[in-house]
Amino acid sequence: MNSKRRNFIKKTLLATSGIAFSSGLSAKSYRKIIGSNDRIRVGIVGFSNRSKYSLIPSFLQFSKKLNFEIVGVSDIWNRRRLEGAEFIKSKTGLKVDKWRNNEEMYEKNKIDSVIISTADFQHAIHTVEAAESKKDVYVEKPLAIDVDSITRIEEAMYNAEDPKIFLGFNRRFSGASQFIKEKLNIYPANAINFRFSVPKLERDHWTNIKEIGGGRIVGEAIHAIDLGTYFFESLPQSISSYCPINKDSGEVYDNQVFININYANGSHAAIQYFSDTNDNLSKERLEIHGNDNSFIVEDFQLMRYLIGPDDKSKVFSDGKGHKQAIETFLSYVKNEIP
Repeated sequence: MNSKRRNFIKKTLLATSGIAFSSGLSAKSYRKIIGSNDRIRVGIVGFSNRSKYSLIPSFLQFSKKLNFEIVGVSDIWNRRRLEGAEFIKSKTGLKVDKWRNNEEMYEKNKIDSVIISTADFQHAIHTVEAAESKKDVYVEKPLAIDVDSITRIEEAMYNAEDPKIFLGFNRRFSGASQFIKEKLNIYPANAINFRFSVPKLERDHWTNIKEIGGGRIVGEAIHAIDLGTYFFESLPQSISSYCPINKDSGEVYDNQVFININYANGSHAAIQYFSDTNDNLSKERLEIHGNDNSFIVEDFQLMRYLIGPDDKSKVFSDGKGHKQAIETFLSYVKNEIP
C-alpha cells in the first residue's frame, strides 16, 4: 500500500468515528474559483421531516452571517419536492429550483454544497455522488449501513479533490458536551456510561428493516460511540455487545442492547439501549467519570457535576447540538475551522 493511500485511510478511519473529513486545504484550493466572500450555494437532498424541522431552520439561523443560501431541493418524490420548495420560500421569500433527482441537480451545477437528509440506506450513495461531483457534504448519520458502502465512500473521497464531508453527530456540539469537554481538557475521564430509553417501534417499522434503516443501534446508538471518541480523543479498539433473550420464545430483544467499547487509550464506554423502560425516564442519560470527578447529564439539559469537593448543577437550553452542528459545517466549508 503506498503512503498516500495509507494516510488517506488513516484519516478516513478517524472520520467514520464522527470527525469531519478533511484533506488539508490550502488557501489556493479554497472554493476553487469562488472567492471567500462570495455566497455559497446549497442544495437540499431529500426533503424529510429532519430537513423541515431541524436542518433547514438551523441553516437559516446562520446562512446570512456566513453568506450561504439554499438554491434548490432534489427529491424523486414530486410531492416532497414541491413541499420543500414551498417551505423554503415561506422562510426566505425566495423561489428555489426543484430537481427531479440528484443527476439533474449536478448537471445544472448551480450548487457548491449539499445537505443530505434522505433515508438511512441512501446516505452512502448520495455521499458518493456528491464527492464525485466535487461538492461539500453535510450528511445525516448513519453515513452507511454496511461495510461495502463505507468502502465506496472511501474510494470516492480518495479520487476526489479536497473532499469535505461532515457527519451529523450533533451530540458532541451541544452546550452540555462542550462544557464537559472543556473540563475534560483539564481533568481527563476514563469511563462513560450512556443509557438510551426510547419508545418501542413495531417490528416492521422501516428503522428495523436491515436493508432500509439498518436498525436502531446503527441509526441512533452510534451517537454514544461518537461521543466517547470525542471525549476520550481516541478510537475504539474493541467492541462487544449482548441482547437479552426471551427464554420462552427464544427471541432476541434486538432493541435492547448492551455495548462495551474499549478505546485505544485505555478508556471504556458502556452503552445501554433500552426500548422497554418506563416512559418517565429521560431519553438519554450520560455519566462520565475519571480523576475523582463526575458528570451526570439528563437529555443534554440538566447536569450535575462533581469536581473535587464541589457539587454543582447546570441547565442547558440549547438542545442536543443540531444548530451548532450546522453552524460548524458552514464554517468548515468556508475554511474557518480546520
